[in-house]
Amino acid sequence: IFFAALTSSSPAEMVEKMHAKLDKLMKNPQILKDIVASFKQANVIDDPVIQSNSRGYLSFAKTGRPNSRTTQLFINLGDNSRLDKGGFAPFAQVIQGMDIVDQIYKVGEAAPSGPGPSQRQIQLLGNDYLKKNFPKIDYINRAWFTE
Repeated sequence: IFFAALTSSSPAEMVEKMHAKLDKLMKNPQILKDIVASFKQANVIDDPVIQSNSRGYLSFAKTGRPNSRTTQLFINLGDNSRLDKGGFAPFAQVIQGMDIVDQIYKVGEAAPSGPGPSQRQIQLLGNDYLKKNFPKIDYINRAWFTE
């Protein structure tokens, strides 16, 4: 969903208003289901793996199947080079702030293999599920990409 506004508000005010509108929309279960359904089927085409999944590199989550990347991403906290042959292609690197990344609350591998959140429950219930069941979880509120 994209919002465009012509207003005399400052950029910060516009962002705040947009977030308020998005929060309101996300509380509508049907809209949430429609968004989840559209993203669930919107796989991202694979890029070639030209960089290993080393500490500090970001990759998209995917299944082992070709062209199955999703909109979820993760930061490699250590050497995950085993993911390279599965087509997990890093697309960015944390160039400053890995000390902050290291402080992010770690819940472990996602369910059912580990104690972390269930992907299915995240898709169905969103942040409400995470806030209720994983109250210590951290959220990325803003990120910048540089060349």
